[in-house]
Amino acid sequence: MAEEGESQAMIHHKKLPDGVFDTHIHIVTGDYDSVSRYMLKHCDHELDKHVCGRYVYFSPRTPKGYTEHYIILVTDRMAKCERRATLVHEVVHCALNIFEMKGIKYSSKHSESLAYFIEWVYSEAEECL
Repeated sequence: MAEEGESQAMIHHKKLPDGVFDTHIHIVTGDYDSVSRYMLKHCDHELDKHVCGRYVYFSPRTPKGYTEHYIILVTDRMAKCERRATLVHEVVHCALNIFEMKGIKYSSKHSESLAYFIEWVYSEAEECL
């Protein structure tokens, strides 16, 4: 849900199960100005003026020590047909980073769990497009 004063930005927040990844994943979509204001307010992170999609993380940012992951899409800077491809791109960055932070290196041995994780994050994030 968008916060007051951020009517054009849609914010979606999901927390993965505590015992598995100890992480929060935020999906932030909207026009550049709204997304930029959100990121400055909540993360003290300034977006590049030319960004269309971005993945950033902050470790740890919560009292419980969770890592905060942000998948950002600036929707007024890309055609609708580009949004899904950009979202997949950023979700892969996020998933690989989360797995690596937990000591799970990408290999064919872990490809199925990585694929399911990417599918889950993407399906949750897609509703924000």
